[in-house]
Amino acid sequence: MNTKVVALLVALVVILVGGWYYTSQQRGRSNAAADAENQLVIYSGRKEPLILPIIESFEKKTGINVILKSGSSEELANILLQEGEQTEADVYISTDASLLQELGSKEMFVPISSESLDEVSAQYRASDSMWTGISGRARVLIVNTDIVSEKEYPDSIYDITDEVWKDKVAMAKMTNESVVTHMSAIRTVRGEAFFNDFLQGIQNNNVTLLPGHTDVRQAVARGEFAVGFVNHYYGHLQQQESDNIAILYTDQEDGLDGSFVNVSGVGILKAGENTENAQKFVDFLLSPAAQKQFAELNFEFPLVEGIQSENTKNLGDFKQMNTNLHEVSTKRQETLDLIKSQGL
Repeated sequence: MNTKVVALLVALVVILVGGWYYTSQQRGRSNAAADAENQLVIYSGRKEPLILPIIESFEKKTGINVILKSGSSEELANILLQEGEQTEADVYISTDASLLQELGSKEMFVPISSESLDEVSAQYRASDSMWTGISGRARVLIVNTDIVSEKEYPDSIYDITDEVWKDKVAMAKMTNESVVTHMSAIRTVRGEAFFNDFLQGIQNNNVTLLPGHTDVRQAVARGEFAVGFVNHYYGHLQQQESDNIAILYTDQEDGLDGSFVNVSGVGILKAGENTENAQKFVDFLLSPAAQKQFAELNFEFPLVEGIQSENTKNLGDFKQMNTNLHEVSTKRQETLDLIKSQGL
């Protein structure tokens, strides 16, 4: 068979099966020519436009050639579990702490040895250093300001179960990883009885469950719902497209829980062949310049102390739910089972 035909067939298989995206090819270099000891394979739950500038900065700084596979965080976590010791991945970037904890608990990671790790608060990383957050994201409500006046804004996440908001609230499906981790936090802080009542309230109030957070923000902006339950950066993304969205960091008053903060985070695969380069990548992610760049690209919060984002709130600007992500993340499967048991 003609070698060009073979190459074309191989390329099509790669696109259809794996969705690989080679940054080296984008720069006009052949991956086959890349030095195997001078590369890094990253599975990333962050969309390419939100991670490629960071990868480009890392490559420029270190000379290490990055091969990137993008997808949803949960999809990539499942792929890693299936691949096991046969994976080519060196680094896994997740948009959710619970997925990192799940892989860490299955002994798929090696400890992170970055000197910058101690500059990330213990509440945003694994107690055994198997993963660390690299940026933070709060769970918030967004409201359509054409429909809801400021004096009517809900004060709490839990207000979405109040009668006044019946049929007026949308959120991502309850099995979405960000939602599950938030629900685990509520279980941790409020207990099982409150959590079960909250789930029942969501059902009773006809909160609409949409496929994802992008669907929620767009539906609220169109006026199909008055309120949306999302990660805070979705509010910022929608504000770039329309001027009728307000972002509410709820539960700020005395006696209320504060806003729950999850993380985008990173773990280093035990089965990876480029562990040293992976450690360098984590070091880079926790450097001041990368922390600022990553947070501002994603409208998220830097986690290394002393670094501030210019385009959103920062940690310390609002009251947070008193949780430890390592503890919360260990409850993911139990929480998911409870959600499914209620038909959500």
